[in-house]
Amino acid sequence: MRNKFLLLMVVVIFVGCGGKDTGPKRLKSPKGKYRLGISVNKDNSDMRTYLCIKIHLFDSLGKKELSVVQTRTSERLQWVAGWVEKKDIIVFYGVGEGTRAWEINEERKMQEIESTKRFLERVKQLKQDKYYDKVAPVPISEK
Repeated sequence: MRNKFLLLMVVVIFVGCGGKDTGPKRLKSPKGKYRLGISVNKDNSDMRTYLCIKIHLFDSLGKKELSVVQTRTSERLQWVAGWVEKKDIIVFYGVGEGTRAWEINEERKMQEIESTKRFLERVKQLKQDKYYDKVAPVPISEK
């Protein structure tokens, strides 16, 4: 009986922990030409960027990386990234770094551009969606 239990536990661990790694979610651009991916820099050779957010630009299928930008925003701080609606422009906001934006040039690389009021509004919307629109738990009434 004990051997069956141990065998069952080993199977549960392998099945539960050995699933397919699908990687981070890649957001499709508004025009469908690209995908946006986010990762955390795990290379500790430069402590200024270690555990900071990296922004990746992929092809439309999300398979081929076309460009990457290393930010100086820690994964532990508040940050958001996304597409500007109806445009293939990436916006990013990180605490201590502020709002940044990139358009995709002819070489299919991210090229930083000046932030505009429209980009700031999009960042505000992304922050609202990520941090503030969560359903709060209903408090238990005291009797």
